[in-house]
Amino acid sequence: IEVFRFVKYINTTAGHIQEGLKSFVEGFNDVRDIYEIKKDIEEIIQSSKRKVLVIIDDIDRLAPEQITEVFQVVSMIGNFSNCIYLLSFDRDIVINALDKQFYSKGQDYLEKIIQVDYELPIIADEKLESLFLKQFRDYNSKNNAYCSLYTKIYRLND
Repeated sequence: IEVFRFVKYINTTAGHIQEGLKSFVEGFNDVRDIYEIKKDIEEIIQSSKRKVLVIIDDIDRLAPEQITEVFQVVSMIGNFSNCIYLLSFDRDIVINALDKQFYSKGQDYLEKIIQVDYELPIIADEKLESLFLKQFRDYNSKNNAYCSLYTKIYRLND
């Protein structure tokens, strides 16, 4: 649940959702029925009359056990109405982490959770450098500024 600790700062509705998620996960140790807890969270989301986009970035930078926990949480609560999850990660790293937990079935586990995947293309170094230099030149010209550091950086690459 630590993954969602900052959600409450987005807005009031997100704060209620975050508290609901916390209750949901902690509810495993509670006497209350898990389905009641999930129903309560569902009601909070539906009563907000808003769509909820949950963005979890850099999953691949977590420890393997934490990677597994993130996907287990998303799998357990991923079917709430009006909730969409945007998960950002390096596929190979995540599959390797899940393989350790699911006996080399990480790919299969991931496919059950991810409904639509989209791989971002790798940006060539030349394009990235060109974009940076263009933006830097545009900034300097719009602000009547000249930066000697710009000249030094540019010369270092020649």
